[in-house]
Amino acid sequence: MGKLYVVPTPVGNLEDITLRALKVLKECDLILAEDTRTSGFLLKHYGIDTHMQSHHKFNEHHSAAHVVERLKQVKTLRLSLMLAHLAYPIPVFCLYGLAYRKI
Repeated sequence: MGKLYVVPTPVGNLEDITLRALKVLKECDLILAEDTRTSGFLLKHYGIDTHMQSHHKFNEHHSAAHVVERLKQVKTLRLSLMLAHLAYPIPVFCLYGLAYRKI
């Protein structure tokens, strides 16, 4: 079974990220991002070339179902969900709930 990491990412200043967050982003197999444009800029800045997929409030149900199936089928998938520094990121609720029920 795969692992799901939630990685808070900086909203404005690219230096407002932890070393652990950078390590997770480099080592994971797939990154879900609310905004692939801004996340891509951050990843490029730190030389991270992990595959990225869009995950936001408009596609979260379809995206979450696809991700949960991948988490169930493989043992090495590490998924990182890039979100701004928020206490309870809205696009994550659907993914958490579905993963909890299905895995």
